[in-house]
Order: sequence, then structure tokens, then C-alpha cells
Amino acid sequence: TRNGFYVQIKFNAATDKISEIDHKIRMTGTIIRHLLLNIDDDLIRQAKDLEEQKLIKRSRTGEPSAAKKSAEAKPHIEIDLDKQIEKALEEEIK
Repeated sequence: TRNGFYVQIKFNAATDKISEIDHKIRMTGTIIRHLLLNIDDDLIRQAKDLEEQKLIKRSRTGEPSAAKKSAEAKPHIEIDLDKQIEKALEEEIK
């Protein structure tokens, strides 16, 4: 179906009622597709995105970003992966 009516409804409901609402929508024959979203999760994600954008803007002004700071704080570990694979292959399988 290419044509349809798209509706966005914002509502508050108790967590235990969401499955009941979802069930009623599924039983309605006139609704082909639906999507229930938790807006609280979206608001938290938006707040994190804003913080990341602030860090990016700071890094452009010469101040180190949070990613660079955390990378500098972590010790550098070097592993010879080929050697580890050969060692694992040589071990007897139990």
C-alpha cells in the first residue's frame, strides 16, 4: 500500500499498560503498521548527543576532546596476534 494516513500521538502510560495498548492496536484491522516508542529514552539520547557536540566544538578550538583524553589515560598494550594464534593451534585439543 503506497497511500495511507500517518499519525503521531504522544501519550503517557504506565509501563504495565504498554503491552495491553500494543495488543489492542494489533487486533485493530484498520492499522497496518505501528510503532510505540519510549520518548524518555530518546530524550536521554538527545542529551548525550548534545554533550558530544560540545566536546567536538571544544576540540576544534584546540582543547583536547574526551576521546583523546581517555585514549591518553589508557596504557598501550601490544600483542603479537600471529604468535598467539600459532601457540593456540599447537596446543593439544582436550
